[in-house]
Amino acid sequence: MSFNPYEFDRDFQQRESDYPLGLYISNIYLWMFLGLMISFGIALLCWMTGFARWTTTVGGNLIILVLQIVVVTVLSSRITAMSLSTARGCFLAYSALNGLTLSVYLYMFELGSLIFVFLLAAVFYGVMGLFGHLTKQDMTSLRPILLGGLVALLIITLASVFIPVLRVANPLMNLVGVAIFMGYTAYDMQMIRHYYHYYQGYPDMLDKASVMAALQLYMDFIGLFIHLLQYMGKRKD
Repeated sequence: MSFNPYEFDRDFQQRESDYPLGLYISNIYLWMFLGLMISFGIALLCWMTGFARWTTTVGGNLIILVLQIVVVTVLSSRITAMSLSTARGCFLAYSALNGLTLSVYLYMFELGSLIFVFLLAAVFYGVMGLFGHLTKQDMTSLRPILLGGLVALLIITLASVFIPVLRVANPLMNLVGVAIFMGYTAYDMQMIRHYYHYYQGYPDMLDKASVMAALQLYMDFIGLFIHLLQYMGKRKD
């Protein structure tokens, strides 16, 4: 969910930047919002054309998952070497692939319920993002807790596929998931300021860090939305 800005190389020519923090954050949210619109647009298109049924198959689901992992891995590990346009292209590609995954929920849940949960997730997300931006408390100590909770959540979720009795705990796990992604939203929002100040004299890396920040915030919202939907969404009969 997060990356360490100090892992990036700083072998760029340092020069003064007149990129205000407010504009930097606005640009990150613009790309994050664009990614969400692409994802939900692709999901709607797949649902309307019936292509979403392919994503429910084992083969289709596996292909999409592998492609998503490849894109995120390449973006995270090679971002210092790739151009800004390539980094943005990877982010948009990941958003499109995630749209294929999200299309399944249009079959599972009523449209009104999807819209309501989306708006509720946006409210929770906005509150935690604002908190992360305004708080003076250093939240870096939360990273191990959030990462440990996320790993445990993934393990239990995968285990429930093979051990049906574990599905009894799904409502609780979804609530835990909501809490984790709300925490990540505040944490990642605060980290944006760290990226900004660390790379303020390196505009090239500052722009690339903004792509990773947009990806992190995008994943936070999607995680929050999915767990809220699974917890309180109204399924189709």
